Amino acid sequence: MKRYLIGSFLCAALLAAGAHPALADHEAGLRAYQKGDYTLAFKEFSKDGSAASQFILSLMYQQGDGTRQDLEASLALLHNAAEKGLDVAQASLGLMYLEGAGVKANEKEGLKWLARAADQGLAEAKSALTLAGLDYPALGTTQLAAK
Repeated sequence: MKRYLIGSFLCAALLAAGAHPALADHEAGLRAYQKGDYTLAFKEFSKDGSAASQFILSLMYQQGDGTRQDLEASLALLHNAAEKGLDVAQASLGLMYLEGAGVKANEKEGLKWLARAADQGLAEAKSALTLAGLDYPALGTTQLAAK
């Protein structure tokens, strides 16, 4: 189930990433990534400071695609993208905290990030909250963050 949710977030990020036509470096990175040229993709995404590029870079650092594997750099970029409001980054960060994947498990922090993503309408985040046994629409962000 975890891999399915994370894979869904990656697909959503790549689709959302294409929605920023003004970001030439991001677009070039996306084209290179889709062609499997991860070294070029890494270079192009690194030039762009958008949340979408930071999210994709975090995944590349996590997997070692186009660069050395660096989980600390991955987490820092993921956190930046989440702080900038990227819903898939928020949901991914929330799942990491809930599962203790690469970070110390922290249910409160995990629920906070999942709720932020759900507030933006990300269906996967709403599903993750439901799978966690929480009724997101009834609780709302404030009550989830207080848990």
